[in-house]
Amino acid sequence: MQKLLDHIRKRPGMYIGKIGNGSSEHDGIYTLLRRVLNSFICQLRSHNNDEIRIDIRDSRSVTVVYRSAEIEYIEIIQALSSAYDISIYSGISYLSFTPDETIFKGFSYDEAIVSKMLKSYCYANKGLIIRYNDVNLSAPNGLADLISQVVEDESCQYPVIHLSHSKIEVAFTNKCNRHDKPIYYSFVNGVQTKGGSHQRALENALIKAIGNVFWDKDICPSEIIDGLSAAISIDIADPIYEQANPENLATFKLSPEGPDIREFVCNFLSDELSLYLKQHPEVKGLLLSHFTEHAMHM
Repeated sequence: MQKLLDHIRKRPGMYIGKIGNGSSEHDGIYTLLRRVLNSFICQLRSHNNDEIRIDIRDSRSVTVVYRSAEIEYIEIIQALSSAYDISIYSGISYLSFTPDETIFKGFSYDEAIVSKMLKSYCYANKGLIIRYNDVNLSAPNGLADLISQVVEDESCQYPVIHLSHSKIEVAFTNKCNRHDKPIYYSFVNGVQTKGGSHQRALENALIKAIGNVFWDKDICPSEIIDGLSAAISIDIADPIYEQANPENLATFKLSPEGPDIREFVCNFLSDELSLYLKQHPEVKGLLLSHFTEHAMHM
């Protein structure tokens, strides 16, 4: 074990990427915290409600309190910390660590960066509460809260459409500004990703599902995509990520013997969007108005 810890300390970039001092969300001190949270979230997806407590003292020393779960890559956190301790009392785990100043020179945790990162876990795990420095973070409406936050209500063409099932959740709307490029957010097993097969499947499925609803209106894909803000969260057994881009999903099936992700997302959206718009005809009317106005300005 000590030989492995020494190797990690000598070549930390191999294990956490950028080192940094905490001024960027991509810096290594945030990677250490994400390692803990990713392990916890992935193991507890079956629970409807859960709570994590995170305290960061003096912007440097981290304590994470959570219901006992196995943490992957714990040796990386241990090797890159000047202080490290983990203990369990009555089924509750207490993990404390302080990133090593000799590696992360002049580091400090930025409260805004940490809050944004923690909130991303709440969006894809709507029963989750994260108590960060005595402030509760949650997203009771899941991905709908995410899209509502990034797109102000007055700039939306229609209310956020929110669809969910046991293994998938989707939320989307279009901005009034049709010249904005589409914005996508994606999650796998409750953890945020940067893109990949599930995100590409979402775009293709939206184009097909909306085209099917308005089959007689001759709506082109650009009308659907321009100004779009959309998010997808999906559960996948044993996901594989791109080697060059480790936050991009490379898996094409829900499970080794399961359905194709693209087909699954497409079928889900086709069925659920059609049902949703039948139940909300006023939203269907606003959606059609968006496409009609878009065509007029092309």
